[in-house]
Amino acid sequence: MKYFFLVFFASLNFMIYGQKYETIRYFNQNGDLNSEIIYNIEEDLNNYFWMSTDNGIFKYNGNSFKKFTVKNGLPSNDIFKIKIDSRNRIWLTGYYFGLYYIYKDKVVKVKNSEKYNTLEYLYENKDTIFFKNPYFVNIKYITKNNKLESLPLNLNRVRIMTYNDNGLEVYRYAKKLNFFVIYKNRRINVPKGYVFYPNLSSTVPTFVKDYSLMKYHSLNRIISNDIIFLKDGKWNKFLKTKEVKKIKILSRDFENNYTYMYDSKNKIIVLKDNVYNYKLTKLYSSLPIDNDKIYFTFIDKSKNIWVITNDNQLIFVPNNYDQISSYNSEFIFKNKFSSIKYGIKYKDKFFLITNNNEFGFFDLNNKFSVIDIFKNEALYKIIVNNEKLILCTNKSHYYYDINSYSLIKKFKSPANKNSKIIDNELIYSKGASLNINDSVILSIKNSIRFKDFVKINDKFYCSNEDFIISKSIYDKFHTKREIKYVNVIEKYNDLLLVGTNSNGLFLLNSKLETVQKVNNNKNIIDIKVEKNIIYVLTTNSLHVYEIVKNKLALLKVKSSKDGILDSRNKNINIDSKFIYIYSQYGITKIKKINIKTKSKAEIDFECLEFPTYTDKTIKLNRKTNTLNFLFNVNTFENEKNFKKFIRLENDNSFIKHKWEELSNKSFTYKDLKPGHYKLTLKLTSENLYKDQIKEINFYIEPYFWETTLFSFIVIALIILIIVVLYLYFKNKANKRYYLQNKINYLELKALKSQMNPHFMFNTLNGLQSVIFTKNDKEINNYFVKFSRLLRITLEVLNKEKVTLKDEINYLQSYLELEQIRKINNLVCTINIDDNLDLEGIEIPVMLLQPLLENAIEHGYSNLNKTSNLIINVKKIINTLIIEIEDDGIGVDLDKINNKEYLIKNNSFACNNIKDRIKVLNYFSKNKYKIEWFNLNNENKTGTKVIFSINLTNGK
Repeated sequence: MKYFFLVFFASLNFMIYGQKYETIRYFNQNGDLNSEIIYNIEEDLNNYFWMSTDNGIFKYNGNSFKKFTVKNGLPSNDIFKIKIDSRNRIWLTGYYFGLYYIYKDKVVKVKNSEKYNTLEYLYENKDTIFFKNPYFVNIKYITKNNKLESLPLNLNRVRIMTYNDNGLEVYRYAKKLNFFVIYKNRRINVPKGYVFYPNLSSTVPTFVKDYSLMKYHSLNRIISNDIIFLKDGKWNKFLKTKEVKKIKILSRDFENNYTYMYDSKNKIIVLKDNVYNYKLTKLYSSLPIDNDKIYFTFIDKSKNIWVITNDNQLIFVPNNYDQISSYNSEFIFKNKFSSIKYGIKYKDKFFLITNNNEFGFFDLNNKFSVIDIFKNEALYKIIVNNEKLILCTNKSHYYYDINSYSLIKKFKSPANKNSKIIDNELIYSKGASLNINDSVILSIKNSIRFKDFVKINDKFYCSNEDFIISKSIYDKFHTKREIKYVNVIEKYNDLLLVGTNSNGLFLLNSKLETVQKVNNNKNIIDIKVEKNIIYVLTTNSLHVYEIVKNKLALLKVKSSKDGILDSRNKNINIDSKFIYIYSQYGITKIKKINIKTKSKAEIDFECLEFPTYTDKTIKLNRKTNTLNFLFNVNTFENEKNFKKFIRLENDNSFIKHKWEELSNKSFTYKDLKPGHYKLTLKLTSENLYKDQIKEINFYIEPYFWETTLFSFIVIALIILIIVVLYLYFKNKANKRYYLQNKINYLELKALKSQMNPHFMFNTLNGLQSVIFTKNDKEINNYFVKFSRLLRITLEVLNKEKVTLKDEINYLQSYLELEQIRKINNLVCTINIDDNLDLEGIEIPVMLLQPLLENAIEHGYSNLNKTSNLIINVKKIINTLIIEIEDDGIGVDLDKINNKEYLIKNNSFACNNIKDRIKVLNYFSKNKYKIEWFNLNNENKTGTKVIFSINLTNGK
């Protein structure tokens, strides 16, 4: 690498790409960093980089910039200094009044700071941050409630710095330029003329003999070389050389205990912990950057170098920027007409075959040197074996001395493009045979030609464009496996690696069975094996695999995005430290250590509608239902090497959520419904150690009418309305029912009241007939029975129901009275089942008496014979049946069922009974039933009335 940089600075006409996969990057005002002046850079606790400029503050994640300006709350766009504290707050300094910082991407103003101008972060001690103005006149500090207070003066002196680890405190006299240090409770005066300069060291108080420090300069400060620091109570020289009189400090503050200086000899000097660091100083001297243009630099936590130049370029130099170095054809051949066809490195030289059929070599000190030129032969390959260079052409093998490059011998062997050294013998293919010198060691019939071959144990594996064939020199038969478009084959132990043209990489076992297939659709040019590491070269990339348990595991992918020359690759070779890729337009050299390191990347996520730094659920109002997101990758590798996936889950959805690959940085969710959401972001890469996952939980608050409470209220109101309507209509129905009951009751009472006059009328008619037809004794008996019946009638008329026993007794009293009144003999028979509970059954009052009266008055009215009246009282299952049968003249059923006829002919009893039963059934769910039957036939006359009561509906 030493010669590489010498050539770089010696000649700008020949380009060398001193790049690595994290290539050197240049940023200026024409790109995302659109500012005229970049003042300084700081790295925060989350490995983001913050830059203060004259056009705002920029936050950089390795791929993209986020800008903060006055629109975001900055007091001014011209911020010339930033400093980051232990809580990851970015403190700002500029020419404005007030003290501001950025925390979690929000600009915050410190209370009570409006009257102070150009305050600058000084130091932090025990969670308290101290600030100064440019002249150390007054020291401020921040209270716990984020309020700015002044440090109280003590005897006209002010403490301006405390060193936590060393028990040191630096003071300044309030009215003088003198400083002193308190060390172990002892005052040590600073020599006169020296000014405190905290930018030089974070561990010890450092003073410079230069009064210009009392003037505030933000850029290109030149100071005296006369620097002292206090250590262990004694003064020491910071730089012990006297040759350099002036130096330029290239850091705004001590960064990671480094101090960067630029001396008058155009040399960058780096000190670590106040001690000259030879390694870092040498590293800066080797950078492809003019030292005299650097006005700011620092080394970040990952040992990357950041540089700001006088022409306002921001340059990022990765810590291993020399791990991938590319040398193009113009630099190698010093012309624009030659290109590489094949190459191999041996010791410190690259041996090449060119498109002009030249065979030669070059190193970093000299241009390409031609060993031999062939006009009538096609050059294919170079092999190094036993201190000899073997050049393979389409006609011969040429042997050259590796040191003198002189031709040793020539061996004619046509079509030997795929010559190899196997078991220390040069074996080449000729058609469908393998040969050593002029001897055929293996041939296979019916094959066109071999394109490549390897040997595993005692078997050769040969390939052409269509087949893989395995055969030993002792076998009569061979095994064949069809694989299309085979380019190259190589072995790993007992496994076979087969690279194809646009058909990927096959891993086969000794039986030519597929163990694994990778790199689908890739055109594989060359394969190299080193222990368990497999290097696979495609047309435009390098894939590195590790074989684990006989399976290929991808370690790295390298392409033009990572610093490899962007041209058609030809072949690779490796040594103990490097991988060499030979392509049409140059050579790329990669350190193997680069292959072993895993990619580093983190998810950088931002939402334009809400801050995304919190782990808590973010609450959004209902109107914020369209969200715009940015998904960046926090890495200094190429962002295109990573795949980004997103998944939005809603707790109200029953759909299975799937990952969605994101091709752009931005994505939007529109018209999101209220509810809880979880947005998951996943970052994956073939080179990542493991996938990176980040979750953002947010909640969109619903409108009141979309809430569960509102739904409950609506449901409750609906239920309340239903209940109110139910109660209203029920009350209305009850009133109607009550009125109907009252009407029915009055109607029933009226019917009962009708019975009484009707009964009295019939009884008095009967009394009249008794007086005219009977003797005094019978008349007296009639009056006795009549008075008793009248008394019973008056008693029962006020009752709704009576027991069956009382009803039968009443009927017997009535029939006794009728038997006296009737001229013809009236024979009454009452049959009652023995199992009837006469006192336990109740029936409506005076419901049967009118039926008896009707049978006597109408059934026997025109008969002059003995009348028989039979009453049967029985119970069938749960029904009480009362039958009244007479042998009178019978009944006309049509007339008995015609209400108008009954009313017209004054048949009050039948009509009254029907109306009563109708009313009673209204109250008792059709419990009562009455039927009339005409018994008139050849053998019998009369009427039968059946009255039934369903006892299951109550008594």
